[in-house]
Amino acid sequence: MQHAATSEKACRKRPTSLGRAVCLLAIACLLLAAMGGRSSAAEKVIRAGVAKVDITPEKLPILVNGWVLERTANRIRDRLHARVIVFESDGRRMAMAVVDNLMMDVYMLDEAKAMASVRSGIPVDRMMVSADHIHSAPSASGCLGTPIDQDYRKFLIGKIDGRRSQESGVRRKRDPS
Repeated sequence: MQHAATSEKACRKRPTSLGRAVCLLAIACLLLAAMGGRSSAAEKVIRAGVAKVDITPEKLPILVNGWVLERTANRIRDRLHARVIVFESDGRRMAMAVVDNLMMDVYMLDEAKAMASVRSGIPVDRMMVSADHIHSAPSASGCLGTPIDQDYRKFLIGKIDGRRSQESGVRRKRDPS
């Protein structure tokens, strides 16, 4: 039984904000390079805007997935967030979001990205959304023995639709090259 308790504690350990930021920055650099540029290196400008949106559920109890059996949470221990970064270069924009959740299915992501595209003008093929795989997050997608918490799913889609990243603005940053 000692092993099970240790494994449960390890599952609750979350990546650091710095680790997530470094990973996002590396991915962003690769994606911006793939976007290409029409201007010379001396004229190239990269603008960026960031947002952190609280996605902690407002109603309890709530279904929590990631375990073999269905379970619910009756209290909030840590706040959950969606972190968004938007880049713009040569008039083209791209967005990336990391969501504190176990997983999100493609149908949910398609809906959230379509809403974000309407709000922000960023095409859905220039958006990337990922979950950081937290086993104590609400059930936005069914997993193992836990069904989808439909109320939270709708709430989450509304939160990651790009509102805050649009409001945060995209700031100018000169490319060092």
